[in-house]
Amino acid sequence: MSHLVHLLEQAPLTSKAGSTAKAYTAENAKRIQWMSRHELPQEEGAFLLYLAERSISQGSSSLSKSLAAYQLAHDALTPDTQRFATELIRTRKRKESETRRQPAVASLEEINKVIELAKNADPKTERDVLITLLSWTALLRASEVSELKWTDLVRHENCLEVHVRRAKNDQEANGRSTFVTYEEGSDLDILLARWKVRAKGSYVFPNHNDGSKLSPSAISSITKRIFESVGIFNKTHHSIRRGAANAMQAQGFSRDQIKAKGRWRSDGGVARYLVDCPEAQGIPKLAIIGTSANKESEEGDVDEGPPVLEKEF
Repeated sequence: MSHLVHLLEQAPLTSKAGSTAKAYTAENAKRIQWMSRHELPQEEGAFLLYLAERSISQGSSSLSKSLAAYQLAHDALTPDTQRFATELIRTRKRKESETRRQPAVASLEEINKVIELAKNADPKTERDVLITLLSWTALLRASEVSELKWTDLVRHENCLEVHVRRAKNDQEANGRSTFVTYEEGSDLDILLARWKVRAKGSYVFPNHNDGSKLSPSAISSITKRIFESVGIFNKTHHSIRRGAANAMQAQGFSRDQIKAKGRWRSDGGVARYLVDCPEAQGIPKLAIIGTSANKESEEGDVDEGPPVLEKEF
């Protein structure tokens, strides 16, 4: 019967996604070590002291994880402990809101400037442009770009399926798929075709030294550098994801559609990325353009759209 008791004891942990269970286990180990170092009993009062000390240097999300991990390992908290823990987290969150700066929003015009670099470019620059364009079209995080393998990119009739192996909204740890428009002869099609011939190994963006995957920090550095090469100095990889989400909103996509495509776990997560715009509130773009812009349109100005690359044969 002991093995059945063990199964029941482990059920709260094993029911979680693998990454979540691992994070909670590590967090509980930190707490136990801290209490032992301070010669405190493993009880709620000591846990509150641990949480209070962490609130000095850690963010609200880390505190929330500490609380969730403790609750997983123990019975329900007493009302007083729950209240104090919640207030500590709220206090930290309020301080964060006063100082938090949202990443700048990349625009389609800026992405098109980057795409221009791929004309007659060297392979390394083409790779950097592809990272930027693929991140924009699939709303990829730097960590998700880093993990991409060629088997994660599946061409369908008129779209490309980008399989993200580890997504924040993937509680079953099976990965999630994002679908992007993919036409033959498009910039994305040409850049992917060229890069697939040049890249070696299973990863889409490998380290040229040993074929291992590029780290998320390397992906972020590449993006920052490619923006700076076209005179844009305030944009990061995070700016691409935020910009793409806002571009979808301006095109009339619902918040649920944006949330699904960007693999956000919660409504609050995607809401922090979006800025107010007339199109999202049902006002057509033409209705808010001034007379000077309309006059320019009447005079025959034509939007040439994004640059088109020529395919190599």
